[in-house]
Amino acid sequence: MSDSEIKFPGNLGTMRAKIHRDCVGKLKTVTVSRMPDGRYYASLLMDDGIEKPESSSEGKAVGVDLGLIDFAVTSDGSKFNNPKHLKKHERNLKRKQRKLSRKKDKTTNKRRRAKVALAKVHSKISRVREDFLHKLSRKIVNENQVIVLEDIAVKNMVKNHCLAKSISDAGWGMFQTMLKYKTEQDGKIYLEIGRFFPSSHLCNTTLLPIPKMDLSVRSFLCPHCHKHHDRDLTYSPA
Repeated sequence: MSDSEIKFPGNLGTMRAKIHRDCVGKLKTVTVSRMPDGRYYASLLMDDGIEKPESSSEGKAVGVDLGLIDFAVTSDGSKFNNPKHLKKHERNLKRKQRKLSRKKDKTTNKRRRAKVALAKVHSKISRVREDFLHKLSRKIVNENQVIVLEDIAVKNMVKNHCLAKSISDAGWGMFQTMLKYKTEQDGKIYLEIGRFFPSSHLCNTTLLPIPKMDLSVRSFLCPHCHKHHDRDLTYSPA
């Protein structure tokens, strides 16, 4: 393998490739996948020989609340906007879908090209979403030693037809997976609290119950500590 190509055993020979990062260690396996947009990806499993560090809870702890207005709100007051990747490309997607639907004959080259064009838009959305999730998860892991999230039942939540598209686009499940393996790699702690833990009904200052509120209410006055709280910050499980 070089900076611009990968050599495969057998009849495959050498193929040009874009290498996104330095590959350090012993190559164990290579998995080649063909995507719907016609691109080929090679996933390389490397053994770098470095032992995983022992986990330690000494350091800063943070709770992370995932949402649709703000993608993530942390218990230390940080907010990260929801990029809404699908919405940004929705018009282009609809245009490509209409063009494909007009090609009735499935055997023609025009339909194949229209199908690939649609797949390329979906692929771009997926890549941009994954890039955002990687960068944000790395930032949170780098800045904290203990990370706490709610165990979100994404499969159950997408049954709500009004929110299914937005929840799927946000990529909560992928984000949780990234946080988990990155904390483990760095010897840090990743925790998930039960989805039935009443964090949304407790003041994060006094830990006393607060009145139920409509989802449109984004801030409130706690009847116990008499302070104004941001709803998302209150719900961050820390």
